[in-house]
Amino acid sequence: MDCVLVETIAASHGKQLGCLTLNIPKSLNSLNLEMAQRLYQQLLDWQVDDSIVAVWLQGAGEKAFCAGGDIRAIYQASVDDNSDLVNVSHGFFSQEYQLDLLIHQYVKPVIVWGDGIVMGDV
Repeated sequence: MDCVLVETIAASHGKQLGCLTLNIPKSLNSLNLEMAQRLYQQLLDWQVDDSIVAVWLQGAGEKAFCAGGDIRAIYQASVDDNSDLVNVSHGFFSQEYQLDLLIHQYVKPVIVWGDGIVMGDV
């Protein structure tokens, strides 16, 4: 299952709305490293795409938009890789805050449909 669904919706004059859906409803769409990386790259791609006029960001399921960072995933990644939890955490939060900064400085409108639980920076 894709953790982030990417689609475009046709708008007028050949333009499109980029739609990103956080897609791990079992974890209340808590943001993990893969999600942060995929969101970041897609936003970079759309930022220079003249056919994309705005970005819509939503969460899958009916309980939450996003319950913040997936702390369990960070811990499990350190266990799986036999890595230091501090280094794994640093990697995740570094990527998450790069994503937050990109959204904050984004040159196109970003619309967030925050229904249900809404936590964290995204």
